[in-house]
Order: sequence, then C-alpha cells, then structure tokens
Amino acid sequence: MSLTSRVFAFFGALMILLVASQWYMMRSITQDVSTELGKVAFSVAKDTASFFVLGDFQWTTSRNITKSTNENGVEVTQVEQFISSQTPITRQLQVPTVEIRIDNQRTDNFIELITSTNTNKIPLPREDMIATVEKLENQMLISSSIILGIGLLIAAVVTRRLMSPLKALTQAAETVSAGELGTQIDTSTQRSLSPEIQTSINTFNDMSANLKAMQRKNTELQENAHYQELGYISSGLAHSIRNPLNTLTLSLDQIKESNAGDNAMLYATAHRQIQRINDWVKTFMTFSMGAKAETSHVNIANVLQAIQLEATQQRPDVEFKINMSDNLSIDGIEAEIHAMLHSIVINAVEASPEGGQIKIDVQYHDDNLQAIIIDQGAGMSDDTLASLFQPFRSTKSKGTGMGLYLAQKLATNRYQGHIECLNSDNTGTNICLTINTSRKLS
Repeated sequence: MSLTSRVFAFFGALMILLVASQWYMMRSITQDVSTELGKVAFSVAKDTASFFVLGDFQWTTSRNITKSTNENGVEVTQVEQFISSQTPITRQLQVPTVEIRIDNQRTDNFIELITSTNTNKIPLPREDMIATVEKLENQMLISSSIILGIGLLIAAVVTRRLMSPLKALTQAAETVSAGELGTQIDTSTQRSLSPEIQTSINTFNDMSANLKAMQRKNTELQENAHYQELGYISSGLAHSIRNPLNTLTLSLDQIKESNAGDNAMLYATAHRQIQRINDWVKTFMTFSMGAKAETSHVNIANVLQAIQLEATQQRPDVEFKINMSDNLSIDGIEAEIHAMLHSIVINAVEASPEGGQIKIDVQYHDDNLQAIIIDQGAGMSDDTLASLFQPFRSTKSKGTGMGLYLAQKLATNRYQGHIECLNSDNTGTNICLTINTSRKLS
C-alpha cells in the first residue's frame, strides 16, 4: 500500500470511528432524554389535571370525571363519586379562568396556576432530568476522550513506522556526507515499507554503492598514474643500472677464467650480489612495462620452477614441496606474476633454517587462484606483521623492504587480489597470494 493510501486510510478510519461514536452517543441521549421528558410531562399533566378537576380536595374513593357543555355554552366537568356500586353522587364543576405563570423556564422548579380564588404551584421534577443530562454529558466527554486517546495512539504508531525508515535514511545520508561512502540501509528489520519509501531506500543504497565504486576507481586511477610515473623513473633507472651490471658480470667472468680457483669464493659472492641487484631492477621494470605489456597464458608451474631453480642455487639445503597440477595457468603478464611469487618464495627461503622445507600449494577456489607458501622459519612478530606490506620496511640487513610492498600493489591494483599472512608463529609463516581469474586486467 502506498504512503498516500495509508495516510488516507488512517484518517478515514479515524473519522468513521468518530462519527460512529457520536451517532451512538446522540442516539443514547435521545432515548434517555425522551424517557425523562415523558416522565416530567406525565407528572405535570397529572398535577395540573388534579388542580383543574379536584381543586384542593383529595378523593380517596372511586370516581368518574367527564367534561361537557351546558345549555348556556359553558364547559362543565362532572364528577361521579361512588359511595357504593349502586349509588353514584354526581356534582357539576365549572372550570375557572386560570392564569399560568412561570418566571424562568430554565431554573424555576414549579409552575404557578392562578385563579380568582387562589394560587397553586405545580412542581416541575427537574432533578432526574438534570441528572440524566449530566450523566450523558459525562459519558460523551469520556467517550470523546477515549476516541481522542485511541486516535493519538494510532497516530503515534503510524508516525513512528513512517518516520523510522526516513530517520534511517537521514542518518545514512549524513554518514555519506561525512565521507563514509558505501553506507547501506538495512531494510530487513523494517516491516511493511510503503513502495515510495522502499524505492527511496533502494535508490539511496544504489547511489551510495556507486559513489563507493567511483571513489575506489578514482583511487585506482590516481595510484595507476603514480605508478606510471614511477614506472618511467624505474625504467630509466633500470636501464642505467643494467648496462654497468652486464659489463661487471662479463668482467667477473674473465677474471674467473684467468684466475680459476684462486678467487672462486670472491667471484661467487660478487655474482650473487649482481644477481640480487638484477632482481631488484626486474621488479622495478615490471611497473614500467606493465601498462604496455601484452597479457598471455602464463603457466604457473613454469614460473615456480624458475623461482625454485634460482632459490636452490642460493640455498641448496632448503627442500621444496610443491602441490599443484602441471597445466595450471592464468591470464596475465608473466613478469608481474613472476615478481609476486618470487618475492614471497625468496622471503620464505631466506627465513628458512638449515635443512628447512618450503611447502607451496596452488589451487583454484571459485574464481580465484590461490598460492599458499609455508616456511619453517622463526615466524614474525606483531610489529613486523603490522608493517609487512609497507615500503622500506625490512628485518633483513640486506633487504630493501620493497619486495612484498610491490607484490601487494601488483596483486591488488592489477589482479584484483591480495597477499595476506594467514598465520605466523614459532613454527613458520603462512603467506597466501590470491589472484582473481575472472578480472579484467587494468
């Protein structure tokens, strides 16, 4: 039922109730007053007849009273008094001229009948009439008060039910205006909402959700613009660094060939550091070329195999246990997917103890691809967990604190996913990478 119909029905029912109660009260008043008037009329008529007919004489025996006109045209009254059933006594009375006087018809309690010989007062029994009128007056007042109270109660209930969703709508609008976009109004607790209010709430919820989506999209656009600018800088920096790195690598290879065995340890150390710098450069280059690179069907097994090979060269004592299907793949940019998995796996390798094991489980869950990496390290403290994905935060002396930060940004901004630490204790750390397989690559 629409809001207009509800208000109309409420006031219509209230008016019908009021009219019905007034009709009932007027009917009751009419009946009671009519009864009392009949009693008063009968009493006055009886006393008046006694005055005209009998005067001051009060008979205690049976009598018949008749009225007639004599031969002179004068109206006479004949009274037959029965001393016995066989002997009636008849006497003839002449009706006197009478003046009827009442000074105030509302307050006088008697009527004066004045004749040439005397004055007689006929009482007016007002007490019962007044009591009846007062009773009916009180009944009308009480019934009107009850009707008014019921009307106010119904009005309060109807107003509360009408204002409750409107109040919720107002509060939600104030919340949105304060900056909390996406605020929704729960209608599950609201009963029997009118179509107008339901439509208004649904429209508000849609508007709030759209504003939240627009805010999120605007934030993504701003971040993408920032990353694009960072990509240009990273690209130039990467090319500037990789050229001397290549030259340095070639020089080390020549030194190794000419001094085989003499400086093997020094060479290995220098080569690892060069490889570390090269990995950092690759990560930065991912941002610089991500917007321009073409997507492809990336085989996750091949990516993990390459990362495992690199990690094994650094830590041959660490054992890998990978659980996944060989043909598991995802649409994306291989360099980006490699960068995300590489950052997590290398962190797990560096945290693993001597002879430790790293478990990698990759499975599909609904529309998501989840890669869970579990190490057997010492775990992380609460402070470390709180700043795990913040830039330039690292517990390693040789770390930059950018690996997991960049991996998280790639997962959230490019693949509509996320990286989270499921648990971390003294038995190791459990990191989960989630990628939305049904997303549109931004």
